[in-house]
Amino acid sequence: MKYGLMIEDTAVTFVNLVGAILMSSYTACFYYYSSRRLPVQKQIVSALTFYVTLNVYLDYVESDPLSGKNMLGVLASGICIGFFASPLATVMHVIRTRSTNTLPFYMILANFCLTAQWWTYGVILDDYFIKIPNLLGWCLSSIQLVLFFIYPSNSEDKLDVLQFNGARPKERKKSIPLLP
Repeated sequence: MKYGLMIEDTAVTFVNLVGAILMSSYTACFYYYSSRRLPVQKQIVSALTFYVTLNVYLDYVESDPLSGKNMLGVLASGICIGFFASPLATVMHVIRTRSTNTLPFYMILANFCLTAQWWTYGVILDDYFIKIPNLLGWCLSSIQLVLFFIYPSNSEDKLDVLQFNGARPKERKKSIPLLP
């Protein structure tokens, strides 16, 4: 959002403002229903500290607006690429089990569509900080979508997904019939 303000682009600013409001709402709900609040509090405080520090630096310390815009563009690009690549953390498990049950298909499909649109918008603006991360995000999403064709998910792999996530299926107790 700050980058959108710095380049004076209402589309980038508005989309990121809506995203910030939605993520803040999600975080508040997650915190409210969390049974272990201390780790969540630490993450919230860390994120707010990072955000405030970045804004203070850009508004009061950095005297050259172009340098500040470039620094923020590189930082935001890195964060975006990390977000787009995050489902790749389970690729080794997908290859090992030959199933994509652990990959979030709809999130990857949404990333595929959105990064293509934002890349196009970056081309229109001729802004490398919008073009490059979204082109890389589109490529990463494409690779992840190809995995769904190579290793389709099936219902037989549900147990593997549960074990991968650290959960164990509940065992049913056998009831012993009482004889009269």
